Amino acid sequence: MTSPRVALDLAGSFEALGESTAELGGALERLGTSVEYFATRRVATAHECSSVRAALWRPLWSRHRGPAIDRWLPTATIIHVAGDIVPPVRHAHLVVSVDDLRPLRDRQRDSRRAAQLRRAAESGATVVASSHAAGREIAQHLPLRPDHLFVVAPPVSWTDRVHEGVDLVVNLTGSATPFRTWHAGLSALANSYGGRLVVVASREAAAELRASAPAHYVPRSAAASALQRARLVLHVSDGARFPSFIFAAMAAGVPTCATATEVNRELLAGVSYLADSREPDFFEGVRLLWHDEARRAIARSAGIVRARDVAPDAVAHQYREMYERITSW
Repeated sequence: MTSPRVALDLAGSFEALGESTAELGGALERLGTSVEYFATRRVATAHECSSVRAALWRPLWSRHRGPAIDRWLPTATIIHVAGDIVPPVRHAHLVVSVDDLRPLRDRQRDSRRAAQLRRAAESGATVVASSHAAGREIAQHLPLRPDHLFVVAPPVSWTDRVHEGVDLVVNLTGSATPFRTWHAGLSALANSYGGRLVVVASREAAAELRASAPAHYVPRSAAASALQRARLVLHVSDGARFPSFIFAAMAAGVPTCATATEVNRELLAGVSYLADSREPDFFEGVRLLWHDEARRAIARSAGIVRARDVAPDAVAHQYREMYERITSW
């Protein structure tokens, strides 16, 4: 079997929890995989990056057009991207991680991204979904051969435990309606422990919610800082993204709750309190996990074990196996 030589795009991480793509590269190197780094946009990194002239070709590459990127990465057999730039390739195998399903769900919202992914699939790219539920949804929208769709979770690295957290941290992705409904109760819970109601959200969502649902809003770039003070994390999601933040919370020993989307049920069942946000007793489950120390201890222990499945070293084995299968075609 051909040993893969992998070029990783360091601009690939969407989550503000560290350099997850670089951490994956380090884990792959520990397995003996040859890894080269490049970046399709400016990133702060200690890694030496090969120049691919991304600033010049970005307008074309964002539409999966223009010159093949392996012109600048001639030794790579695998070129792996996970951001919003998907350049063409000529000789290497192109691997595209898709961790946000919203452009495929609503093509009017981001038609360029949907068209870019479709062109990449038509040209033979391999697509990596972050869950089986996401993979089924991707297969409905992109013209992929079955053997060109893999399911591998993105790496989530978090090593510090949170022992004295006091804040109730809400990670808001997708509809804000459930958060508005529970806002008063969530604020009361946070205040009961001398903490704050902290909401990790996009700037647009924060601007929309501040007046009607007062809380301490922080951008996604401050997500790691918010987690360090968390007593409980509530993940309010539409199921379009991989829940990296909640896996980091579990690794930190913080009990978690989440809306019961198909993705969340697949990934979080048994370790996180899950319920339909429309159910009247959803908030009661959150309240019990906030106060009941026995429930919290069970959730903490189970979450720590589950989070190991997406640690960089664990995920690297799956990526390595996938790369080897692709290069053997």
